[in-house]
Amino acid sequence: MTLTKLKQKIAVLLFLIVLIATDSIAQSKPGIRFGTYNFGLDHMNPAEQVDFLEDLGYKSFFFRVKTPKDLALLKGYNAALLDSDRDFKIESVYHPYRPTDRVAMAGYWKEVINELSGTSISFSLILWDLDEPSLEKKLIEIVDYAKQANVEIVLYPHYGSSVEDAEDALALIEKLGRPKHLKLSFHLCHEARAGNAYRLNDVASKVKDYMVLTTISGAKKVFFTSGLDWSDAIRPLNDSEYDLTLFMDALNSIEYSGPVILHTFGIKDPAPEVHLKESMTVWKTLIKK
Repeated sequence: MTLTKLKQKIAVLLFLIVLIATDSIAQSKPGIRFGTYNFGLDHMNPAEQVDFLEDLGYKSFFFRVKTPKDLALLKGYNAALLDSDRDFKIESVYHPYRPTDRVAMAGYWKEVINELSGTSISFSLILWDLDEPSLEKKLIEIVDYAKQANVEIVLYPHYGSSVEDAEDALALIEKLGRPKHLKLSFHLCHEARAGNAYRLNDVASKVKDYMVLTTISGAKKVFFTSGLDWSDAIRPLNDSEYDLTLFMDALNSIEYSGPVILHTFGIKDPAPEVHLKESMTVWKTLIKK
């Protein structure tokens, strides 16, 4: 073998090593499992939803389970994924708890936790209309029940609820003595409404030890302080005035490697078939930076 050919082979080998290393780095970037909520997809059955999202490149989803109808949908999703070799999963389901709600008074949250037992799906909990003593008491009850079922509870901070942002969630976890099965999620839309849009690195650094799920959305630069209209903080990623690299920087700063879910609540126009595809395109750009 001539020296020239040897140099050529070495150059090719080095190129392949760099290519593999680059791919490995990309795979280890935060949020490599990118999922979405299922808002706007109810015209499809569970199997069709999974097919549709997977075709677009989504790896998981996140949805509400509060009522018997929701629980039946969860079973439908599980059936669609059962014995499947798909690289697609349900990250978590969220349950909004209000003490005066008929479903809450019936203790339906127990039925949801029972359904999750034996799976890797966590139970994300939004707590509404509870004063501090009641909040702590109810959370302890739910955490203790979930522990017996080996289900992880994820505090879901929601602006306007009893736990408005990730720092509120952290304070509550610490007050309860940091139960092993109690974690928290980190939502750009709720952090923004709570006044934290431009201090995400600081918040992330404080809650990183408990942060197991995050959600991203496009947003405006100025945020509402109340109301059911979330168009200020939940928009398709391609329709964002807010610099989404600030969110990605916060995740990178703590070497976050968990799931990132696209928040789509309230987005009516364009249709999911359009905005989910466009957001995926933006996400692929964000993850490379």
